[in-house]
Amino acid sequence: MNKLNHLIYEHFAPGVLAVSAEKRHTYLREVRAEKMKITAAMRELSQQGAPWEYKAQALRRYQVQVVLLLDALEQYHHHADPAVKAFYTEASTILEELLIALEQHFPEYLAQDVFMPKGYVAQVVRQLEERFRDTEKYLCDRRVDRRLLELVIRPLNRQHLYITFGMVMYYRRLLLELRENVHPFITDLTERVHYTLHQYNFNSTDYFMYCTAQLRKKVSRLRTLQEKKGLLSWYEKELRNMNSHGVSLFPGRGGLREQMLTWLREEKYFLQTLLTTSES
Repeated sequence: MNKLNHLIYEHFAPGVLAVSAEKRHTYLREVRAEKMKITAAMRELSQQGAPWEYKAQALRRYQVQVVLLLDALEQYHHHADPAVKAFYTEASTILEELLIALEQHFPEYLAQDVFMPKGYVAQVVRQLEERFRDTEKYLCDRRVDRRLLELVIRPLNRQHLYITFGMVMYYRRLLLELRENVHPFITDLTERVHYTLHQYNFNSTDYFMYCTAQLRKKVSRLRTLQEKKGLLSWYEKELRNMNSHGVSLFPGRGGLREQMLTWLREEKYFLQTLLTTSES
């Protein structure tokens, strides 16, 4: 990485970059050569019997350094003359191939809380949105509430360019699960989507508010307080017995299941108070 750092930080900045097109082509050849060396080093590292921690440290070093270099090239691009913008774009494309290799072959080793480079993340989000639209059409054709599905993609759009590697990995797994584990023979596909979102701890505030609003609607349709309390107890039991995949949309924000269980307890307590009052 030292050669790449030297090239990009010392020779590629606007105002320093060589005017000669031939010299810029030489620089791009050097960037490609360094990319090949790093790719070979990563391949060799993967074949070693080194401890997981050692591999993670080495691969995360590549990850962070490439992100910083791509961010630098993005800044150069904004301040560059039109004649050299294509140079920065091509240099960035070469480095992005390293991130693609890291994501494809070493996802379990990467630092999840690192923000993706702005230029690269735009491509990644576009790919995720395309995958989501396919899943959305598949589910909407089977009468899953479109408002619910819109909540699934909303955090990705709201985060815009401030998206971490961890969030992208999360969405790739979630969208795959939503499409592959929702089968046509399941009677209520909407409930299955909810089940998947709870398993994946989709701890979006908007989604939590949607869930509680939908449950209130279901409860309001029942006639007696006993029936209402019984429905809430059934949901509480289902949530307690649900398996978790050990991931979160927003790590550190808390668990969706815990939020829902707290809400259910409070709703049941309120109904019990009404029941006791009506019987006294």
